[in-house]
Formats: sequence, C-alpha cells, structure tokens
Amino acid sequence: MIKKFLVAHSDKFISHWLILLIDVGFALFTIPLGFLIMYNLETQSMQFDKVWHFGLGIVFAYCIGFLISGSYKGVIRHTSTNDAFRVVSGAFIGLGLMFCANYLLGANNIILKVKLPYTLLILHFLITVFFILVFRVFIKLSYYRFLNAKSYQEYVLIYGASTSGLLTKNALEGAHIFKSKVVAFIDDNKSVRSKNLDGIAVYHRNDITSGLLKKLKVTSTVIASENADRKNINAWVDFCLAHGILVKQVPPIHQWIDGKINRAQIQKLKIESLLQRKPIEIVSDHLMRAFQGQRVMITGASGSIGSEITKQVLRNGAKSVILVDQAETPMHELLLNLRGEGYVNGSVRDYIVDVTNYDRMDSIFNLERPDIVFHAAAYKHVPLMEDHPSEAFQVNVIGTKIVSNLCKDYRADKFVLVSTDKAIRPTSVMGSTKRIAEMYIQEMHSSDSGDTKFIITRFGNVLGSNGSVIPNFKKQIEMGGPVTVTHQDITRYFMTIPEACHLVLEAGIMGNGGEIFIFDMGKPVKIIDLARKMISLSGLQPDVDIKINVIGLRPGEKLHEELWVGNETQLPTHHDQIMIGVNTTNVENIDFRISTIEADLKTISKEKLRSLLLELAEESFKNPVNV
Repeated sequence: MIKKFLVAHSDKFISHWLILLIDVGFALFTIPLGFLIMYNLETQSMQFDKVWHFGLGIVFAYCIGFLISGSYKGVIRHTSTNDAFRVVSGAFIGLGLMFCANYLLGANNIILKVKLPYTLLILHFLITVFFILVFRVFIKLSYYRFLNAKSYQEYVLIYGASTSGLLTKNALEGAHIFKSKVVAFIDDNKSVRSKNLDGIAVYHRNDITSGLLKKLKVTSTVIASENADRKNINAWVDFCLAHGILVKQVPPIHQWIDGKINRAQIQKLKIESLLQRKPIEIVSDHLMRAFQGQRVMITGASGSIGSEITKQVLRNGAKSVILVDQAETPMHELLLNLRGEGYVNGSVRDYIVDVTNYDRMDSIFNLERPDIVFHAAAYKHVPLMEDHPSEAFQVNVIGTKIVSNLCKDYRADKFVLVSTDKAIRPTSVMGSTKRIAEMYIQEMHSSDSGDTKFIITRFGNVLGSNGSVIPNFKKQIEMGGPVTVTHQDITRYFMTIPEACHLVLEAGIMGNGGEIFIFDMGKPVKIIDLARKMISLSGLQPDVDIKINVIGLRPGEKLHEELWVGNETQLPTHHDQIMIGVNTTNVENIDFRISTIEADLKTISKEKLRSLLLELAEESFKNPVNV
C-alpha cells in the first residue's frame, strides 16, 4: 500500500514551506526536551513560563536561520551532506540570534525573568539538529526501502574489489531511477575472500558458481578492474554470457570526470575488449622525440587508421601535418574534430585530392616538403573491388607508386606503406593490388632509393574501422537480425585501431628501409564465434532472439588469412610482439610490368585484369631468393 503510494507520487515533491514548517516544528518540539535534560528529568524544577517565552523566541530565530541557509529547499529523499550542512548552518544562525537576544535581555534587565542559561541554548541547538537530520535520513532510507524493495531492475556483481569498484557501486546505486542493487564484489586476489567492501560481500572469482548467481539474483556484471588479467576477464565474460548475464564495463580511469564516474559511462562491454591475446602496448615516450618538429604527410587521412595516426602525430609534437584524402565529408568531420581539440591553426593543412593525380600530388609535395609520409590511402573492401579491379589497381598500385616516387624525388626521410594480411597468397583483387604495392616498395628499397627509407606495415582486420565486420554486426543486431556470416569456419586476425596506429608509427620510427613490420596478433578468431559473443553482449540470445545466417563466401574472400609465408624471414625487434618479415622476391621488372598493365586498363576486360593481378602477386611467393 505504502509502496504503491510512493510509486504513484515519486515525481512529486513536498512544498518547501511545509519542510520549513516541519523544521521549525522540531525546534519547538525539542524545547521541553532540552529543559528536561537540563534539569535531570525533574519536572517540578522546570520553569514553564520560560518554556513558553523561549518557544516564541525559538520559532522566530530558527525560522530566520533556516530561511537564510536555505535548508528547507532540499528534497528530503535526496538528502546529502550539503543538505546536512545547510541544516546545521541554519540552526547555528538561530542559536546565534538566541544568544544575542539572551544577552540583551540580561544586560538591560528587560523581562529578566525570561533570560535563559546559555547551556540550555546550546543543548537545545544540538538536540534540534540531531532530530532534524535523523528525520531526513529516516525519510530517505524509508522511501528507497519501500520503493525499491523487491523491485530492482538489475542485481549487479562488480568485478574488481578496489577503489574503482567502490566508485562504480556508488554510481550505480546513486542513480535511483535505474534501481540497481550491487549484491557482491569479485576479485582475482584470493586474500579478499570472506571480506566486505562497503558492507557488500567480496568473493574470489573461483567462488562464483551457478547456484550462487541464482541465490544473489545476479542479472548483470560490471568489469571495474583495469589491472585484471585478460585471460581471467575473458573467462569471466564467457561464464557470465553462458548464464545469460549482461556484461558491462567502466571506462578507463583517464576518461572519468573529476576522478568520478557516473552511471551513463557504465556501458555494455565492447567486443574490442575481448581479444584472445594480450593487448599490444607500446611505450610512446619516444614518439615525442621522433615526431618533434617533423612535417608529416598522411594519405587516406580521414579513414579509421589515417585519422588516428593524424591525432597521434599531432599529440607528439609534429611541426605540421599534411592531410590528403579524396573523401570530402570524412575530411570535413576530421577537421571539425581536430578543431575541437585546438589543432587546426597552422599545424594542419588539408588537401582534397586523389593520390593517382600525379600533377596535383607533385604540387603538394613541392609546397609542403614532408619529412615522413604514411600512405594509408587504399580501396579495401574485398567483394566490391572484385567488380572494380581497374579502380583498385589505380588507387592501390598506381597511387602507391606515385606517392613513393615523389617521396624519393623530394627526399623525404621515410615512406611507410599501410598494407594488409590479405596481401599474403591473395585470392582477391584487393589483396593482389596490395601485394603488388608491397613488391613495388620493396623494389624501391632495393634500387637506388636516395635519401628515403621505404617501410611496410602489415596487419589483420581492424576492429571498429569503417566498413569492418564489427560495425556491420552491430547494425544487424540493432535491426533485430539476422546476423550474416559468410562461412561456418571462416577466421580472421583482429587488432584495435590504437594497436594498428602504434604499429604504423613505430615502423616510422625504427624502420631502416626494406622491412615489413608485423604484429604478433595471437590466434585467429572464428567470425561466427565473434557474432555469437556480440549478440550475447547485447543482452540477447544467439539463434533465439537473433538468428545467424551462413550465406557463403563472397567473391575473392578466403577462409583463413596469413600474416607471413615461408619465404619471409622473421626477425625480432626490441618489442616482443613486433616482428620484421624480410621477403626477397624474384619478380623482375616490377615497374615495367605495372606500367604495362596500366597502359592496357582501358581495353582489358575485368576477368583478364583479375587474372593478371593474381598471377603477378602470386609470383613473389613462388620464387623466393635465399637471404
């Protein structure tokens, strides 16, 4: 009955004036209590005439005090320490007024019979503050106890019994509209067993069983530990998803606002957080030294990789960054983003240009004279490029040739090509053109490259990049499915955008020319498992709420990708997760053969062009030269 009333009126508030009346009423009510305590509960010793006159003064003095402090303006059910401070301030003002009145009455012998002991005034002040605060706390606790009893929207288990875990609890339970109740903490540290954190039991991760989850009524878990082992996190997520528990996470501490977190920042776990390997971390202290005062050009600058490289280079002190891209809208969005971060004031120059336009690119090089060039411009969508092989060849091969030749002509220090694992034993136009681009860059290194060092970076699929599988799955799930997978057994290597950018930047720093920098990307991930996990992370059940359809391999698509092949010698670097693949090919006259294909583009058929590209790319893997 009470609960129904509270729910029905939860959006209504008591009048401020009624709260003021209640507070003053407490001040009046505690007068006889103060007298009783003052006189050791002996009523015969009480001076009832003074009680009456004292009451009139109290009503006046405390009313003025509460009006000045504004204590009556707070919402009782949301009472905070600030509200408590206002109550104490208002009562203290009332006490001060009573002291002044008492002094004046005694000093001037005016109505001497109503003069009171100062001890009584202080005692009354303390009792009044105590009763008002107890009343507020009682109302607050009672309100939420009645309103939330057996009606929580979620019962939460927090992973991480630390300061961040405690702040997460406060954020969840502080947002009362969501009715979240934290029922337990878990931690990988066995020493926390049988302990409490803010009155909540703490368990070791291995103590959590299906029965305990059912007993605690757990509906969701929040990962609030940044230092937890990735393997343990993955195991915990799999365990929760198997039991239909929604998994959420808090953002990194550097994203918290004023050292605090609010409930809006606690969101569903992203699939990027569940790579089946240790995250690749690169200490970036040396990046500042490497790019300080440098002129850096980035082609494909508004793409997922290019835009992140742009931001990283700017943060690390580049003298200027030259942005090159033919995509107008993404470039506009990137510039707005950079302007919001305070960068577009002479340090950034943007050019809307196709990298295959030699004359325009030549004028840009002549004007800007870049020291380092990161070449990320490319057509990358495999099925689409099967239908447009000439465009893929023009951008991925001819564009790379033009930019690298201009680097040599204008004596840039380094040229870094952003390549892909699809260039290894390619079965697609896209993969073939990227491998041919690699071959050309290797040839540039082998020949007289002048002052320029030519470097290649190669990695797998980038999670969250434009047009990648993750955004596609996310859209399909939001639309209610089905989620489409091309093959039951198809696998891919994955890395995050920051990881990919760090590899490219690291290559630009430590590359001496001729290297192919490759990340140790762990084991490949089955795409169908990725789809199931994304559906589960959305709080839905695969094949029940969201169907998964296997639609067959698309044109040019491979079942499994490779990062290197047998004729590539693998060399270590200073970082145990970065390797150098040295591939020496026996493809002669690569420049002439590229030029021959280019000359025939207008007359050659799509089928013939695909065949020529695949044949040329495959030669580099058939004819290795011993190193």
